[in-house]
This record gives sequence, structure tokens and C-alpha cells, in this order.
Amino acid sequence: MQSALHRMRLSYVDLVFCHRPDVTTPMEETVRAMNHIVDRGWAFYWGTSEWSAEQITHAHGVAMRLGLQGPLMEQPLYNLFHRDRVEREYASLYRTHGLGLTVYSPLAEGILAGRYSNGVPADSRAALVGRKESLAKQDKQIAAAFGLRSIAEEMNCSLPQLSLAWVLHNQHVSTAIIGASRPSQIVDNVGAIACLPRFAADTVQKIENEVSGVGAAAEMRYDISATMAARKLVSAGRV
Repeated sequence: MQSALHRMRLSYVDLVFCHRPDVTTPMEETVRAMNHIVDRGWAFYWGTSEWSAEQITHAHGVAMRLGLQGPLMEQPLYNLFHRDRVEREYASLYRTHGLGLTVYSPLAEGILAGRYSNGVPADSRAALVGRKESLAKQDKQIAAAFGLRSIAEEMNCSLPQLSLAWVLHNQHVSTAIIGASRPSQIVDNVGAIACLPRFAADTVQKIENEVSGVGAAAEMRYDISATMAARKLVSAGRV
């Protein structure tokens, strides 16, 4: 932790996440380790990433027994195609532990940004990680995203802004991690904040009706070394 803070030129961070559950390590050891980080002043709070509701509840039980701090935030996958964990599985945790969320993949890795409505762009993540074949199997999700464009136009928002605003409209979401690959995407994504005041109950219902029954979009799983090498070739103009 100290080495990480040194590299970032920080003396502390606000939040630290225990990324992915480690079922081979006793929960008490994990809770004690995360509290050690907090007690040393290296982080204010600790949380989890992709833990189940049962695991988070277990951690709180151990923390209570030891007089320690339990996890206060979670980093789950959440977007219009992936809703069950955030909206159902965690429901009791919001009430009992005040759990807050920092969600990832709010644009379903570009599908909800309309990135693949006309095929796979050469400079897209899907092209870099060789995911064209798997995307071909997600034609329903891609079509549903295309269908959201008319709603976005009615609200004077871009499609990415509409999809992000829907995520941020959830009262339990405090932060959405975006995967922008260029400055223009960051500028557009931040514009989702301006779309939020235009959301009403009927707007949310229209959006959700458009994607209902489509099913989940599979995550992109890839070799990070191969991906970085491919990006260097694209940047150099060699592919």
C-alpha cells in the first residue's frame, strides 16, 4: 500500500477496494488487513469489488465481532443489461449497512454507447481484443442500444449520456467508472450529468422497456499484454 501511494504521490486515498473475493483467505484475515490500512491513515474507508451479498454480510459480521470497520462500498458491474445484483441481490445491504456503489462498465463496454451499431470499428476495444465473433452473438443487445437513440434525441442527449444518466439515476450509485479511450469521449460522458434533471419516471420506464428481455451482455475477457501490444500498433499506424 505504501509503495502504491508513493507511486501516486499521495499520502492517502479516500477509498480502497478489496478487488474480487478471495475464498482461500479467511474473512477475518481480510477484514483485519483492510482495517490495518484504514488505521494507518492510508485510506479513509474500505470496500469490496464483485463480492456477493452473502460475502459482504459475512465481512460485516466479522468486523462487528472484532470491533472493526466493515466494507462501506462495493464496485459491481451495472448497466441496462446487468441489473440483478445491484437492484435485487444487494437490496437489503443498502438498508442495513448503508452500502454505496461505484459501478463499472456502465456502457456495457461500448454497446450502450452505440459503438457497434454499424460493425466493429478498427480502433475499438472489441477489435483490439479480437472480440468480433462474440459481439456477433450479441445482436439483440446491439439492436436494443440502437433503439435507445430516439429516446436520447427526445431528451437532447447523446446515447452514451442517456445510458450513463440511467445508471446515475439509481440513488445507490455514487460513481460510475467510464472506460473512455479518448478525450472527446470523456467530454461527452461528463455531459450525462446535465441529462439527469430531465429524467422522470416515464423516461426511465421507456428506457427499460426498450431493453427488456434482451438479456445480459457478456463481459470482454482478454489478455492485457496482447491488448496493449495491439494498441501500440494502432497508435503507430501499423494496422
